[in-house]
Amino acid sequence: MEYKQFLQIHQHQLAGIPENLWEPLFQKLGQDLFDAGEYLELHYGDPLDKYSLHVKKEGGLKKHGDIFLIDHAWTIKPETARAQLLDNPQMVMRLCSMMDISVEDEEEETFAEGEVYNKHPDLVVDQTMVELVAAQGNVSVERAQVALQNENGDLIAAL
Repeated sequence: MEYKQFLQIHQHQLAGIPENLWEPLFQKLGQDLFDAGEYLELHYGDPLDKYSLHVKKEGGLKKHGDIFLIDHAWTIKPETARAQLLDNPQMVMRLCSMMDISVEDEEEETFAEGEVYNKHPDLVVDQTMVELVAAQGNVSVERAQVALQNENGDLIAAL
């Protein structure tokens, strides 16, 4: 696509962007150039328990001096990443596709005997419910307890 055609097609979308950034935007879109990481970085926590954006380019950024493309794939806390991926196979497939990782021959993750992943280890669940899940699900008491904890005590979801 030529720059003039880009302007004709996207003129309404460009209305809120300074005109000096239209051509750099066109070039970045054409090249899939995601260079924000060279200028910016995300920080988590301290002083707030959330993400904040920080300039890492020496000398800072100039107002209306550049435009960045952001491809937001996934926002996580490192301590919950594994649990989120275990619960969301579509996200695993998307991330594998983005990173060009073949999953054709990969088997579903399994745990060694006795090894279980627990998202909510501090959640106390009723022992009767644990035994019910173990019996109905034909799993060990330990796996039944973890299933209930992972499902926040929801008996049906744990089964």
